Amino acid sequence: MKKQAFIKSKLKFKFSLCIFVLLLLIMPIFLLLSCDDGNNGKQNTDDKGYVSVNLVLLDEAGNPVEGDDVTRASSINCSQVGLDKLQFLMYDEYGNGLAGAEEYCETHKVKIGGITPGINRSLKVYGKDVNSKVIYKGEVFEININKGQFTPVFVELNPVSENPVTQNSPVITITSPVNMASFYEGTNITFSATVTDTEDGTISGNALRWESNINGQIGFGNSFTISSLWVGSHKVTLTAYDSSGLQGTASITIVVTQKSNTVPSVAINSPSNNSSFNQGTSVSFSGSATDPEDGTLSGSSLVWTSSKDGQLGTGTSFSKSS
Repeated sequence: MKKQAFIKSKLKFKFSLCIFVLLLLIMPIFLLLSCDDGNNGKQNTDDKGYVSVNLVLLDEAGNPVEGDDVTRASSINCSQVGLDKLQFLMYDEYGNGLAGAEEYCETHKVKIGGITPGINRSLKVYGKDVNSKVIYKGEVFEININKGQFTPVFVELNPVSENPVTQNSPVITITSPVNMASFYEGTNITFSATVTDTEDGTISGNALRWESNINGQIGFGNSFTISSLWVGSHKVTLTAYDSSGLQGTASITIVVTQKSNTVPSVAINSPSNNSSFNQGTSVSFSGSATDPEDGTLSGSSLVWTSSKDGQLGTGTSFSKSS
């Protein structure tokens, strides 16, 4: 009896041990299945980025409006300051629009998605009254957007007296080159322009983008020089963006042609035609050559040959006695 009881006890121990080992093996699986990554168990394959925006209202002196907490956008008292809606506009480093949203002021915390990842993004926020007039404005620069991630952004809204969303577009004057100018292929061509805006004043830098209908994007800023334009008739357009995202454009047409190849003009100065010399005498040769495209030619560009002796020398002058 004691032997049978011992065997049963041993079997129970082995069975319990097996159950324990089995639980150790399957427990991690249950833990993984129960985890919620916010995507309902699906892998995040979103190739865009997001921003979550926190706001604070400032008064004319730059101090937070009474009742606001700079760490919580939800504390903004919309009715106190006459706000109705908030407009959010996201731009890349060249001022191109990437994403946007418009929410009622009471929403406060706003999440903007679908933003192309990259560096130096900027966010502009406009606070509007019930008549859609902008009465508050704020902007943040150098925002880095990462793929599939939320980037927190804190924006201070300052009171404004104008309505930047409905302001005038930039005014552009292209000063160089003149319209319908013609250039040889490979020539250095300088483009320059002045750009002014009623609200922003002079606009410069990457807010000015030059494009050719043949070469595509060719430069930035008020002035640049390029020599790589392809042969053809180019419509060159300058686009300028102001601080509110409004844009102005101006265009000119220039023609790039293949460089012509005219035959050089050559003259032999000495010796004179039909001159006679005794064998062994040193004979001085001199000449000149000009080319419409290359100007005065010299050195190895000038090669002297004899019908009897072959090549005699190079350059504008030399002497020969052989």
